[in-house]
Amino acid sequence: MAGGGSLEHQFEVFAKLENAASEGKKITLEQIDKWFEEAKLMGKKINSKDTEKCFNKFKSKAKDIDCATFMKFLNDLAKEKNIPPDELKQKLANCEAHIDRIVEVLNEGAQKVTGVIEAITEDAKKTP
Repeated sequence: MAGGGSLEHQFEVFAKLENAASEGKKITLEQIDKWFEEAKLMGKKINSKDTEKCFNKFKSKAKDIDCATFMKFLNDLAKEKNIPPDELKQKLANCEAHIDRIVEVLNEGAQKVTGVIEAITEDAKKTP
């Protein structure tokens, strides 16, 4: 696929988004909506009400779904919105360019945090 990402890989990446403790095994509705926005799927055909309605059919009590359930979610959403499922899957899988920017921003933030920690450590060494 163009963009080099697989749908399963992108699922894991977005499942970790804004959740440092996540292993990328389950994804929330909020993460799905961000993914759809990044893939430019939100708009005239699909909106957050559509994803919420469909998501609620599949979510667990923990308010997230695994990758296999996400595939069922995609097929159901595609059917509801009369969109070929492969079209949704391809756009989501090819969303990698947007992820690269997110990773870049996260790395910049990590570098700033490292700088602050180093400064605090240096100050602590100077304090008797």
